[in-house]
Amino acid sequence: MKKTAIKIVAFLLMLSILPFGLFSCQSSTTNTPESTESDTQTGTETETETSTQEPTDAPTEPQTDAPTQEPTDAPTEAPTVAPTETETETETETETETETETITETQTEIPTQEPTNAPTEAPTIAPTETQTESQIVTETQTETTPVTEIVTETETETEPQTEPVTETQTETEPVSETLPGASTEVPTETTPVTETETETETQDISKTGLVLFENGNYLVNVIRKDIPSDDDKVLYEAIRVALYNHTGTRPIVATDFKLDNDTPAILVGSTNYQQSKDAMATLKKGQAIGMFADNKYVIAYTTQESMEALIKILTQKIQKAPTDKIVIDSSWNTVVDIPPLVENVQLPDYDGMALNSPIDLGQGSELYIFSNTDYLKYNQYVSSLLSLNLRLYTCNEIAGNEYWTFISETQIITVIYLKNTNEVRIIQDNREYIELPGIEDDNVYEKTSTPSFTMMGISDAGYPGGMSFIYKLSDGTFFIIDGGICANRTGSSQCSGDPSVNRLFKTLQDLADDKNNIVISGWLITHIHNDHAGAFIDLAEKPEYLNKITIKQVIYSQPADSDMTDGNQPYRLTWMSDALKKMGIEKTVKAHPGQVFYFADLKITILGTHDLVKPDKITSHNNASIVSMVEFGGKKMLFLADAEGAANTQLKTHYASALDADILQVAHHGYNNTNADLVYPYIDPSIVLWPIRTSDWKTGDNVYNIWFNQTYLTKRGVAHYCAGATNTTFEDLTTWLPTRTEWRPD
Repeated sequence: MKKTAIKIVAFLLMLSILPFGLFSCQSSTTNTPESTESDTQTGTETETETSTQEPTDAPTEPQTDAPTQEPTDAPTEAPTVAPTETETETETETETETETETITETQTEIPTQEPTNAPTEAPTIAPTETQTESQIVTETQTETTPVTEIVTETETETEPQTEPVTETQTETEPVSETLPGASTEVPTETTPVTETETETETQDISKTGLVLFENGNYLVNVIRKDIPSDDDKVLYEAIRVALYNHTGTRPIVATDFKLDNDTPAILVGSTNYQQSKDAMATLKKGQAIGMFADNKYVIAYTTQESMEALIKILTQKIQKAPTDKIVIDSSWNTVVDIPPLVENVQLPDYDGMALNSPIDLGQGSELYIFSNTDYLKYNQYVSSLLSLNLRLYTCNEIAGNEYWTFISETQIITVIYLKNTNEVRIIQDNREYIELPGIEDDNVYEKTSTPSFTMMGISDAGYPGGMSFIYKLSDGTFFIIDGGICANRTGSSQCSGDPSVNRLFKTLQDLADDKNNIVISGWLITHIHNDHAGAFIDLAEKPEYLNKITIKQVIYSQPADSDMTDGNQPYRLTWMSDALKKMGIEKTVKAHPGQVFYFADLKITILGTHDLVKPDKITSHNNASIVSMVEFGGKKMLFLADAEGAANTQLKTHYASALDADILQVAHHGYNNTNADLVYPYIDPSIVLWPIRTSDWKTGDNVYNIWFNQTYLTKRGVAHYCAGATNTTFEDLTTWLPTRTEWRPD
């Protein structure tokens, strides 16, 4: 097995000559910042492809047009990646120092100078409308795909030889700077060192390829550890699901309980096979690898981040293969290299203004607001963050507003540009308490169930409000918005009547594929009022329910204690934290504008939170409602929660062009005490959802908004559904007709 380890080392050495690139979430018409030493934080994924064809053209140097306006107090120019020690059209003699493959000297050296807070020339960086991870992919083909790691394919011509090599003649073309979106080829011609050992080798299938699937059958087993770690489970399950979704046939997954060195196989994770152990021994922290070793294709990793990045790359390779035949060949040789995150950074000044006196957003989060700014100054600030060894996690654009999220080991930093008010908001979260939303590329799932949507009924006795929406997803899991009203408890006038937690659990059991294994992929609490968060809080007191429920992620945003003072609110300060502790949930996602979540076939975008209402005091907790747009079953669904007053003003100001939806949840149960008529004119729904009891819905203009009544209740083609006391379930997502009769006012 020594030869296997040597091959892996040689493979990693060859990859080490490839330069890093700077991530940029950009459109095809925008400029790109220059590559700097901080690029090493963006991660690298490299593919090596063996071919007899020599590349003919060296990469050309892409041009970057910087804006003409200079930034204020511009620091010295950040170092750029420049190729050195490269000889053009000359012979390079390289002495063989080790018994590994000889690497041609085309290495690009990274300068040691530290980057400054901002580059001298400010680039224009405009995000696309899709979320993107923190790394770039640059392929040698002319087209670039928006995935996360820097991918460089190296075409290598290898001649076997019986004598040790002492010299290698290499002819290289000049290597230009590597910028995002530019193709990079590193043509090398190498001659491997002949091993002097004499031992019987297992069949090497790296040249012939490994036929994994053909004519409806899997010809090779996927091998995992007999008792796998949690990360190993995620890895082999992701590969299994990707294969099943592509071929329609489930792959054969076996364990390493009994070793079989003679049969080709795919080794996933830390198996007991020597090839897996050799791969793990050669990897550095932050690396993951997929490559041939003897007659095995080895998949190994060192960190969760590198594993997730490798899953994405392998999933893409599976998706590109013919559906009737999948062959693993040398083009599948892949290394992902994601350097560790910087532990903590001091945020730079914004346009010469220090980030002092933060606004408390609750849950350890802070907000800085800069008014009367402009897009160029904001863009310069984003560029400065890119040079601080922060990793860009996501970027998004909604209605001309931009949202960038950066991460360090301990921080989540969100930069928001609000177009209509020329305002920048910078939010800093503490990763000790807050986790990140998932990325679209990580949303790999198997379609096993028929999706549906349910508006849960509430009791017609007791408190009139209550809101609970349940999505059953295509993978059999659930996504919940709120959950319903709470049981009677001290200090709450709203907790009366039939508590929703019992109805919620029964509804989940009725809809679940397995009544004893209910998986909730995501649970969004719009705000901590009893008729919305009450059922979630009560669930913490129901171990007989919790034993059959798994909650994967909770999304909410609790304001600072000083903002939780309207009415009799102070007793709610610890409701969520106490409930989460009892459920064993240590971290949650704090919702911020611009975030996008993916749960199987559901996509949810956060539009409004109390982040946009500040610095005004949250005088009504309804103004802390999370407003979201859900895309599910071919429909766009706008959930206004209990938004009123300042919250609706912010929605109109920043999102007027993005509010239109097919399905609308009326604001604050449809009560006539909101200013929702500010946003209703921008929405043209075909279905309207009323989370209120039937008796109050029929009492007239004192309950629902007069403008809404005059506009929507008389409009043809609009169906209205009241929560009432009975669940309304939409099982046919092609017609969106529910299983109960729609309600209309008398």
